[in-house]
Amino acid sequence: MIRKILLLSTFFCLPATAQEVVIEASSAVGIDKTEQKITSQYLSLKKDIDLLPGLNLASLSSSVSPRDKIFLRSFSPERVYIYLDEFPLNGSGIRGNFYIDLSTLDPEKIKKLEVIYGPSVIYGSNPGGNIIIKTKGFPTKNTLEINSLTGSFGTIKGSVNYLGSWETNGIELSFGGMKSDGYLRNDFMDSKNGKVTFYHLIGDSTVIKVFAGRYRIKDGIPVLNDPNNAKTNYDSDYPVVKETYFSLACAPYCKLKLIEKEGENYIERTTDRFGVSLSKDTDIGLLNLAIYTNKSYKKERYYGFFKTPAGIKLTYLRFNGQDDRTYGFRTTYENLSILNGEGIGGIEFQNSGYGQIDKNGKPFVAKNHNALRRFALFGEFKKELPLLTIKTGLRVENWKGNSITDAPNIKGTQILPSLTLSKKLGSVELFAGTGRVYRPPRAEEILWYSKEYSDIKSKGYDYDLKAEKGWDYEVGIRKKFPNLKLTARIYRYEIRDFIVSNFEAAKDVLNKSFPDRIIENLDYYRLNGLEISSNWKLLENLSVYTAYSYQDTKTSKSKFTPDKTPDPSVLIPKHKLTTAITKKNLLKRDALKLTGTFYSKRNGYTEKLPGLGVIDVSYSISPVKNITFNFQINNLFDKKYYYVENYEMPGRNYSLSIKALF
Repeated sequence: MIRKILLLSTFFCLPATAQEVVIEASSAVGIDKTEQKITSQYLSLKKDIDLLPGLNLASLSSSVSPRDKIFLRSFSPERVYIYLDEFPLNGSGIRGNFYIDLSTLDPEKIKKLEVIYGPSVIYGSNPGGNIIIKTKGFPTKNTLEINSLTGSFGTIKGSVNYLGSWETNGIELSFGGMKSDGYLRNDFMDSKNGKVTFYHLIGDSTVIKVFAGRYRIKDGIPVLNDPNNAKTNYDSDYPVVKETYFSLACAPYCKLKLIEKEGENYIERTTDRFGVSLSKDTDIGLLNLAIYTNKSYKKERYYGFFKTPAGIKLTYLRFNGQDDRTYGFRTTYENLSILNGEGIGGIEFQNSGYGQIDKNGKPFVAKNHNALRRFALFGEFKKELPLLTIKTGLRVENWKGNSITDAPNIKGTQILPSLTLSKKLGSVELFAGTGRVYRPPRAEEILWYSKEYSDIKSKGYDYDLKAEKGWDYEVGIRKKFPNLKLTARIYRYEIRDFIVSNFEAAKDVLNKSFPDRIIENLDYYRLNGLEISSNWKLLENLSVYTAYSYQDTKTSKSKFTPDKTPDPSVLIPKHKLTTAITKKNLLKRDALKLTGTFYSKRNGYTEKLPGLGVIDVSYSISPVKNITFNFQINNLFDKKYYYVENYEMPGRNYSLSIKALF
C-alpha cells in the first residue's frame, strides 16, 4: 500500500510553490541521493545549476540560447547523459548534450532536477555523470498556464501549457518559443517547441504515458573582432568588422574565419521525440518501462575561408541531413526487498545512427542507421549493517560500432562493478567508494572514424578506435549541524583510451579542414578533484549556499599532433567558487536571491582565459494567488568576462517574466 501511495504521489503532485524547482546533487558512489539540495526559482534555474560544485555551465552564446555546454567534473558533454523522466535525451547519440537546454525544456514544467556525479550502474558508467529532469506529473485538475518573458538584446519568450484531466485520463499540451538578437552581431537565437502528453491510469497501481514533441532551434554564429584589436565590434561607433575568428560549431577545438553575410553563418536543428512509458506497482516492487525514439535534422550555413583541393578559398559551406537517429527501451524494477536490503535492477537497449548528410548539395556522409548498438544489464543493492552501510552494483554492457566503409567494425563487452561503504558517527557520515568508468565511442565519433580510416592508414599510421575505460575513486564526509549541512569529497579518475576529436590532425596530417577531424584515443586521462559545499540556514527565511571545486587534469600527448593535443577541459577552471544568498518573505510570497560565480584563469593551447567573477540578482513575487513576477539582473556590476577566448559575454542585462495560472 505504501508503494501505491508513492507511485500515485509521483504522478499527481506539483511543486510546493508554482515557481520553484528542487535541485538535488549526489555522487553515484555515494550513499545519500540528497547530499546537496537547492530550491530554485524557475527563471534562474540555469544559474542555480551552475552553483553546484564540479558542474560548469559554459555558455557559448551571448543570447539566451541553447548553446550552453554542461561539464561535470571537467568531463565534456558527450560524457554526461541527460534523461527527461524515463527517457534518455542523448546517451550514445550523435550530439552529446550540446543541443539540450533548459530554454527549450521550459523550466516551469520541471518539478525536480537530479545531478549524479560519476559513473552510475543504473544510468550509465560514463565518467562525467548523469542529469535526470523530473517533470510535473498527472494533472489533478484543469489548468491553463501562461508564461512570458522579455529581456535585454531583444529577448522575448512565451509558452502556453494546458493541463486537463477527466476520470482516469489526463492530457498536457504545451507550446513555446523564444527569440533573441544576442549581445554580438549575428548572435541571434530563434526556437520553437511543442509537446503533447497523454496519461492513463489503470486501477490504482498503473500509469501509462505517451508523448510526442518537436523542438526547433536556429542559432546565429556571432561576429567577433580581430584578437589584435582591443576595441569591441558591437560598439555602434566602431566600423563594421567583417571577419570572425571563431565558430561555435567546433569550439574550443578549432576556430574558423567566417565573413559576415546576410542569411549565412547559422545552425538550425529540428528534433522529434516520441515515447511511451508504463509504471506499475507490484507486490515485489515498482516496475518502470520506457520506449523512445529521437530524430534530429540539421541545416548548417557558413561563408568564409575554407581549405579546398585548389587551396584556401572564400566559399560557402552548407550541410543538410539527419545527424541523429536513436531508438531504444529501458526498464527498471525499483524498491526490491532483497536480504533485508533495498535493490534495483534493469535492462536497457539503445541503437544510434544518422542519415545521409549532404555538403553543398552533394553526398558527404552516407547514412548509417545502426552506427552504434548498446545493450546492458544492471543491478544495485543497498543494505544497512550493524557497523556500516554498504551499496554495491554491477553493470554488464555489450556494444558494437558498425562501419560502412573499409574501417573494421569495433565492439566490446565490459563488466562494470561499483562499491561504496558508509559509516555514521553521530552527526558525521564518512563514505568511500569506487566505480568502473566505461564509454564506447558515440555514433558521431564512429562516423568520423569510418570516414577518415583509409586516409589515415595511407599516411602510415597504425589506427584503431577503442572504448574509454578506467576507475573513479572517491572518499567523502558529511556533517550536520543544527542549521548547517556540510559535504566534502575528494576524487580521482584514471582513464585509458580517452577519446578526443582532433581537428588540427585533420588539417596537418590529412590536409583537410572543418568539419573533418580525426577521432583518436589518448593513452591516459587523469583527474584529481575536490568538491566542498555547505547549506546554511541563518534565519527562518534566510539561507546561504556556498560551493568550491578544484579540478586538475593531465593527459597524454596526441600521436598525430603532440604539440596540439585536444583538451576538452580547456574551458574548465582549476578553481571555482559559487555562493547564493536567498531571503524569502521580505514582503509576502516573495524571494530575493543574490548569486556569485568566480573562476580562476584557464590555459590551453587553444584558449588562454583570465579569471572571472560575476554577480547576479533575482527577485520573485506573487502579489496575488496564481500570478508570479520574476525580475533578474545578470552581471550586476557589468564585468568583462569570457568562456571562450576573444568571445566576450554580455555586460549587465535584464529580464522580466510573468507567470499566470488559471
